Amino acid sequence: MYLALLVPFFACSKQGSNTAQARDLSQFECNDRRVEYMVAGGFGAEEAGITMVCDGQNPRIQKWRVDGGERSESTNELTAQQFDDVWEKIDSTGWRHLQETCNNAEAEADDPEYMIDVGDHAMNNSLNCQGKTLPFPYDRIVNELDLRAAGFGEQEEAP
Repeated sequence: MYLALLVPFFACSKQGSNTAQARDLSQFECNDRRVEYMVAGGFGAEEAGITMVCDGQNPRIQKWRVDGGERSESTNELTAQQFDDVWEKIDSTGWRHLQETCNNAEAEADDPEYMIDVGDHAMNNSLNCQGKTLPFPYDRIVNELDLRAAGFGEQEEAP
């Protein structure tokens, strides 16, 4: 009988401590890492973008869009693990060695244009790529940001 009473207690207390530990940034190194993209001429909005940034030990992700001249945005804090997981995938694209302009043979003149910026404390790289679908590995940068931002769903605008 006592076991039946203790199991829910420990389950609840453990869940609470995981939530508190999830945002513990004491061992996290920001290193001024950031990655962002902006797309102009896409079908979803006049302009839209996602920024994942870590400055001052504060990892976060921001989604924004401009429709009819009005900008809307939402910002969500990230845990150290969430930020590092996405950064590892972005870093594996070899962004430091990518050409400034991608060579997308499938791009047409009226396709959306992507501007991608990736950087850390040691280097920054600005990339441009046009197309409905981007070539590898430029597509991986955009896809990873989209996937992380989608994990938060639609949130209210940040203050």
